[in-house]
Parts: sequence; structure tokens; C-alpha cells
Amino acid sequence: MKLSRTRGTTSLSPYAWLLTLIVPVLLGLLGLALGKDAGWDFQNYHYYNPFALLHDRLHQDIAVGHHATYYNPIPYLPLYWLIDHLSARSLGWVLATIHGLNFALLLWLGWYLFTTLAPRSRLLLATALALAGSLGGGALTELGGTSNDNLISLFVLAGLLVLIRYQTQVFQARGGLLITGIAGVLMGSAAGLKLVAVIYAAGFTAAFVFLPLPVGRRIALLLAFGLGEIAGLLLFAGPWMLILWRETGTPLFPYFNDLFQSPLINPTSQRDMNFIPASLVERLFFPFYFSLDSFKVAEFAFRDMHILMAFVLIPIAALFTLIQRPDSHRGWTASLPGRYLLLGGSLSYLAWLILFCIYRYLIPLEMLAPLLIAIAVGTMPLTDRTRLIALAALLGIAQLLAYPDSQRRQAWGDRYLEVEIPPLAGDVPRLVVMAGTSPLAYLIPYFPSRTHFLRLDGYLVSSQDRTAGLAIAMRVRLEKHAGPILALFQPFERERLMQALAAYDLELADSPCQQVTSSIAEPPFLCAVKAIRPRGN
Repeated sequence: MKLSRTRGTTSLSPYAWLLTLIVPVLLGLLGLALGKDAGWDFQNYHYYNPFALLHDRLHQDIAVGHHATYYNPIPYLPLYWLIDHLSARSLGWVLATIHGLNFALLLWLGWYLFTTLAPRSRLLLATALALAGSLGGGALTELGGTSNDNLISLFVLAGLLVLIRYQTQVFQARGGLLITGIAGVLMGSAAGLKLVAVIYAAGFTAAFVFLPLPVGRRIALLLAFGLGEIAGLLLFAGPWMLILWRETGTPLFPYFNDLFQSPLINPTSQRDMNFIPASLVERLFFPFYFSLDSFKVAEFAFRDMHILMAFVLIPIAALFTLIQRPDSHRGWTASLPGRYLLLGGSLSYLAWLILFCIYRYLIPLEMLAPLLIAIAVGTMPLTDRTRLIALAALLGIAQLLAYPDSQRRQAWGDRYLEVEIPPLAGDVPRLVVMAGTSPLAYLIPYFPSRTHFLRLDGYLVSSQDRTAGLAIAMRVRLEKHAGPILALFQPFERERLMQALAAYDLELADSPCQQVTSSIAEPPFLCAVKAIRPRGN
């Protein structure tokens, strides 16, 4: 096939609209085939956090979901509502179809980006790239899931789409600042919904600095985009940040406490450093490592090669883009928009490498990577036929090697979540203590409303801690509590629970334990707890 070099129209093809309507629905069905996602994060905070917001539990429960207890609950409110109003399969299809809208955004992005090609060639190329971005190993792992990485990608891609759709106004010497600000609002909204998306806000903001434009223009674009991002961030995260600031002394609690110094926890950053590369060599060539061994960046097995391919090809493309004139159209894209996406994607990856190295946060970039690969291939001094063969080979190899994690998926059942709590005598105030790392907060909404929960020992608070505010608060609550105390724990963590109880002068009572059953996890035990010695001694 030969790509026509006739410049295409700007209006979206009718066939693109048809694909926009059909493919997300098909991806919704694919999400159903993959099964229900009710894994660790869902059990830990995806269901509990919106419940806690709506029922004012921030003052009642302490550290029940470890660090995630204090994550922004706003993006999970629709999930919480839908779980109670839809069947399991209906909810799964809705989630997967929404995630399937990433295909539409990628398709439109490709259509408006490859402006040097005729409509038919543009549509074929954009469709292939959108499919590749939607069917990557990471994207499929979360298709129809509850982690929201496939949701924030919608805002990231929508922000880029606005810039590329109006590229003539944006990438010129004047005008286009309002459009740039709107794109920034969308990008900032991604970070507001999930703060880890700040890597894309930072990367695509910094990319303006390196464009071959007058200095004043670069500063204007950067400010317009950055101010829009701040507005988007505050729109979705601002209310929760204010709540955290009022209650904990820091808007980012519990993270970066080495800077904010909240008395509730120890003065450490609390960042998850488990996946940060140990050596300089590994950090420099990290995509080679995690593309072959997903456990370098995740706690499950999957594979995707798109980021590795982009990692190799973008530096090669840079050698050619540096010597091209800004108005050159010898590639498949206009020079400045293509260069901006390559820069923004690269800088976003760099921010991820410095801050996280957790692959889930890189899924929006994985979706964008096939398009970045095409931009890079399109800059190379080859014939269109050779470029097309090379791109088809790369995408074909990547798709053949890609596979998602499917081990954590479950059968759908009738309802997404069903829980059965043992009978509890009397409507009296109770405290339920937890210890260990098992995610159990999803059970809390099913307990009587006067039952409150404390995680005595976990990732955020240690049972041996006598100085941090959260640990002190739990001791005070236990000392003043006159009603029954229960322990909720997984059997394999019984020893850790016993140690935590002892640190609080408690122990398990002699009465039999009961099980709390659910449709998504092994049943934990619910046992009575008593004081080792009379309170006050």
C-alpha cells in the first residue's frame, strides 16, 4: 500500500464517526469476557472511600485502607452508586465501554495529527494506531476495571486532542492561548482525579519550553497550559485537599510528610519505593527491563512492548527532527505538533521514572505510544512504503507479544459485591480493630453504622508506634470505649494481629470466631477482643 501525499481535509471522516460508535461497545464486550475486577485496590479503598465521604467516616475510622484511606474519593463516587444499582455484568460493560472511549480519542488524535496524508490513508493509519493503543497489555489489564488509570487517560488524551485539533492556532507566533488553556484544564483534571497523573501535566507543560518557537511564545503557551492545569486539578481535587488540610495539616496526606510535617504520622515521604530501579544502568535502560519482566513495575504478570519501542525510536527521530525546518511536511505529521507529542511523552516518562516506576500510572502513555512510534517512523528519511512496512512490523510484533494480567479476574455473579455479616447483638457502639496488610475496608459499609474501625498495624501505622498522632488517637479511642471490641482479620495474619493487640493491652477473647463472607475474597474472621488488664491500670 502506498500512502497518498495529498493533504487531507480537516473534518472528521464519516467512517471515523462510525468506528467511534462501534468500537467502544465492542471493547465493552471484551471487558465482559475478561471477567470482574475486584482485586486488592477495590477491596482496599475503591468501594470504601466514597462510602466514607458520604457517611462522614473520616473522623470515625482510622487508617483502615492504609495510605489509600486518605485518597480522593470523588472519582469513585459513580462506581459506588452503580454497584448498588446495576447487575455485575451491566456494571462491567459500562466500565469497559467508558474505557473503550480511549479508542475514539486516539482515533481522532491520529486523524488530526497526520494532516499530510489523504483522508483514506489518514483513517487507516489512525485506526490501526488507535486499536494498538487500546489493546496493549496494560490497557487490557485494566479494561473494565476499577483502578481509573483507563479513566484518567481519557482526560490526558482529550487535552492532547484539543491541542492537535487546533494546532494551527496553538503552534504559531500568536493567538490560541484560550484553546491551550482549555487543553490544560483537561490535563489538570486527570491529575485532579488521580494525583499520579501529574507526570503528564508536568511532561506536556515542559514540552512547550523545547519547541523551536520565539521565547515569548513558549512562555505564553506554558503559562496558559499550566494555569489551565491548575484549574482542572483544583476542580476535582481541590475540595478533598481542603478537607485533608483541615483535618491533617497537609493537602497531600499522607505523602510528602517530610515536607508538610503533619503530627498524625512520622515525618517521612511515605512514597512507595519498591519499584524504583536499584542501579543507574537499570534506570537508564529501564524499558528493556520491565518490558521483559513485568514484576519490575507491577505485582502481576503482563507484557507490552510499545513503550520500549518508543524509547528506542524517539531518540532516532530526534536526530531527524532537529535538522528539519519547523514548517517541514516531509514526514507524516506537521513538524511542531509531532515534535510536541514526542517531547511531552518523553518528559512524562522521565517524571514517572523519577517519582513512581509503577506501571499502572504509565497506561495513558502506553496508549499513546503507538502514535509516538508512528510519528518517529514518519520522520525517518525513507520511502512511504518502507516506513509503512516498518510500522506495520513493529505494531504487529508488539501485539503478538502483548498479553494482559487475567489471573486476578473473577466470575461475574449476580451482583458486583455481596457481603454477609454475622449477627451482632444490639445497636450499640462497637470498635473493630484490624492488623496486617490484607484489604478489608470493602466490608465496612455492610456493618451497622455505629461500628467504627481502627487498623492498629499496617502499612501506614505500626502497632509499636507510640508517638504519631494516628497511633495516639487509636489508643485514646480504645481507652475511652466502653462497648464491645471485635477483631477483623485474615486467618494467615493471626500472629500479626496478636502482636498488635498485645501492644494495645488487648487479646482475643475465648469465645468462638465467626466468618464474614463475600462474593470477591476469602472470608476473614470476626472475633471478640478483651483487655489484658482492667482499663486504667
